[in-house]
Amino acid sequence: MVKLTQSLSQWLWANHREIYALVLLGHVELITDDMWDAYIAWCKTDDGKQYLKGGAKHKDTDGTGGKTMVSFNICEGNPGALMFLIDAYQKHMFQAERAFQRMQDNGITGCQLYMFWNDCCSRDTGKAVNLMLEWPVGKIVQHINLEGGRGIPAFDETRENHG
Repeated sequence: MVKLTQSLSQWLWANHREIYALVLLGHVELITDDMWDAYIAWCKTDDGKQYLKGGAKHKDTDGTGGKTMVSFNICEGNPGALMFLIDAYQKHMFQAERAFQRMQDNGITGCQLYMFWNDCCSRDTGKAVNLMLEWPVGKIVQHINLEGGRGIPAFDETRENHG
């Protein structure tokens, strides 16, 4: 994961939302020279200066409450978990960060993440992210069903169905 300055994060989100998640995942090559020039020019405007150190909208923290962002290490080399992680961050970036942070904090990583997404949620990324945020951790672990070798399907118990 790449940690962005608050000003760059704000500018990317406002102007190039379609690449924001990929940049956070390390694809900084997507930021072209023209984008950098536009970002630097924006930083010199009154709006841009607000997000620089000393500006009215600048925050001294990174918004994670002192925690570092989830990294690829949560996948433990499992390619299915990596597919899930990337898809979640592309579709539901902020919810995904909270959901994967919660899973990481509770030791649900690698093949368990993959089983939850694939077996329990039928690869419905929005549903999986919602359940990771809403369900008690014990219920998630129960549905993963490691001892049984296959996850138990999760019926749509979320408030919204994100597809």
